[in-house]
Amino acid sequence: MQVELQGTPFLQRGLHKPATLLLLTLVLKLLDSTTALAIDKTDGGSSTLQIEQPSQPLLDHTQTHFLPNRTGIVELFEWKFADIAAECEQFLGPHGYAGVQISPVAEHLVVSSDTIVQHPWWERYQPLSLKIASRSGDEAEFQQMTQICNAAGVRVYVDVVLNHMAGAYDEETASGQRLLVGFAGSTANASSFDFPTIGFVRRHFHKPCDLSDYMDAHVVRNCALNGWPDLDHYRLDVRANLTDFLNRLVDLGAAGFRVDAAKYIWPIDIKLLFKGVTNLNSEDFDFPENARPFVYQDVVDLGVDAISKTEYSSYGMVTDYLYAAELASIISGKVPLSSLINWGPAMGFLPHQQALVFVDSHDAQRDRRLLGANQLLSYRQPRKYIMATAFMLAHPYGRVKRIMSSYYFAAQQPEQGPPMKVEEEEDEKAETEVEADDEVGDGEVAEGDEEPAEANGGGEEPTEGDEGPAAADDDADVDTTAVPSPQIRSPTFDVSTGRCEFASGWVCEHRWPPIVQMIRLVNTLSELEDGVINFQTDGPNHIAFCRGNKAFFVFNNDARLAYDAQVETCLQSGVYCDVISGGRAENGESTTDCVGKRVVVDVEGKAHILLPAVFGGEGDEAVVGSDYDEADVEANDAYGVAVGVEGEFGVLAIYDGSRLEGDAEKTPTIVEDEEDAEDAEDATGLTEEENVTKEDVSPEELEDAAVETKSAKLEEAATDASVENENAEGEDEKEEGKEEEEEEERKEEEEEEEV
Repeated sequence: MQVELQGTPFLQRGLHKPATLLLLTLVLKLLDSTTALAIDKTDGGSSTLQIEQPSQPLLDHTQTHFLPNRTGIVELFEWKFADIAAECEQFLGPHGYAGVQISPVAEHLVVSSDTIVQHPWWERYQPLSLKIASRSGDEAEFQQMTQICNAAGVRVYVDVVLNHMAGAYDEETASGQRLLVGFAGSTANASSFDFPTIGFVRRHFHKPCDLSDYMDAHVVRNCALNGWPDLDHYRLDVRANLTDFLNRLVDLGAAGFRVDAAKYIWPIDIKLLFKGVTNLNSEDFDFPENARPFVYQDVVDLGVDAISKTEYSSYGMVTDYLYAAELASIISGKVPLSSLINWGPAMGFLPHQQALVFVDSHDAQRDRRLLGANQLLSYRQPRKYIMATAFMLAHPYGRVKRIMSSYYFAAQQPEQGPPMKVEEEEDEKAETEVEADDEVGDGEVAEGDEEPAEANGGGEEPTEGDEGPAAADDDADVDTTAVPSPQIRSPTFDVSTGRCEFASGWVCEHRWPPIVQMIRLVNTLSELEDGVINFQTDGPNHIAFCRGNKAFFVFNNDARLAYDAQVETCLQSGVYCDVISGGRAENGESTTDCVGKRVVVDVEGKAHILLPAVFGGEGDEAVVGSDYDEADVEANDAYGVAVGVEGEFGVLAIYDGSRLEGDAEKTPTIVEDEEDAEDAEDATGLTEEENVTKEDVSPEELEDAAVETKSAKLEEAATDASVENENAEGEDEKEEGKEEEEEEERKEEEEEEEV
């Protein structure tokens, strides 16, 4: 049902009165409980009251459609579709990740200016049209990616820009002397609000106004963010265009959307917009029937302005920036670690079911003004970032967890875009293609290739659906020259570690071993059945807690004091392998080799924990990449800096899956007497005779042994040095004696000559 009442005295005189709005709302509730009311007040658009009834009931947009036993969404920021597909198949799927968030896919602005860094990251958030054509790839590549990712058990969530269109970025584009040019060749005039490819003109946007007062919700949601043309979502034709775009993505296999800058859109408009989005494509993909797209909205709310995140939580999930800010403050040492005992809604966060939580975001990495004095952690503080991410995953609060996967950039150049292929790489690719063509031979067609099309002005014949740069009108006195955008460089990986190679320019936090191990651990837990129990503190910056009777975590955020205590683990007795320092690993013969620390849990479920202090050298300031230099690997490789000399992260995690029971003959056990043998048998289920090949070493014994070994080596070195010094002194004395004898002989000879 749709009713339009235009130009009546009633609308002009009484539409904005609270009593009138209340009366209309009550009438609508009597008509139909599913009817929605959308009213735009004083935005300069048409004075139209629109009453809509959706074609289908409003269903839940908070279901992620994760496959069972999977956790976490990874934001592969600025990755190409082809690389995302490969990552889903080869890494994300096999390691238990549940989803991937990809950068905006719509055709975006290509920046051409001498005063702005070329191809900045924010180009992707400046849409010129709604074609699926970005520097990540085209529509065909997008569909291939969703097919591969869904087959690997990884859902695809698309970052969508619905608030605005591309804006001017210099004097020429602001004055209209030069048109904006998109990645696929579309053009637009930001000064006249003319976007011909999509059909948007001035009436489809709010009246221009400065976003100058964040204490006025009307200003925040109706004025232009950073001067970008602000879409009027009150208009049905605007929503229809955006809905068609979202439906196309759903049809191609997307599982849901992140709504960028949702804070700047009226909540009712987002609600109405997503009513028109179809159910997920269950015919071509393994989604449940009648499943609605998962929607999570980007709303920055620290409680300091007129916009509240709770306004958006009734029909989708919301990103909780307060969560990230508070966690950063605690891990940075500004607040005691023990305050995490109250972690959850009591800290001012959203209810668990409505919260998408994270440690880092691409916006917070670059915009120091985004959260004021509350700066988030990132790969630039790698040890603290690992601790924060481990806690986020270990603690059950926050139904959906998101992990950032970044690229390196200099702190002094936050606008820098993703790693791009250099000219040498392009030349090598071209040479390879030429060599391949030469091998085929003149006139021959390689197997699998089609016959070449007839020449068309020296270029390839355009295929259906492809469009070149839009031609300028004959009488238009504007520059429409398109600037070619270089290709994004693909990440490369270290074969031995699986991490992204520093030289490729990608950080790939999602591949850091402690985070990968934590994903595997958390996938064995239930958020409902395995809650936090037995929260323990041993000082303000030492905490430990259990997740039911399945997992145990220890955190040491003290800059000076080690966490050295006997603690309750809630686990059955046995030898466990810490996943943060390495976890279990296959060695070709057995799956019970422990790469990390070993923790012995006694029959009472207790273990002695020794976790060193590690953060003395990593303060509030970034320790990685402030002066990013691709050649300076030692100073800028984030994970390498995190590991450092100690190899400690201030975290220990063990769980049922890291227990070494049944294969402890491959693990060390020290048995010194009959009483110790009985204790070892109680803990491991094995007798002394079964432990003759290797020795089980508890953490404290390992520490003592390491200290003794180090002391012995120091004493030996000191003894050797002493002996060397004595020998050197003896040699010096002999040399001096020899010189004295020679001097006496010389004097005697001189005396004889005189006589």
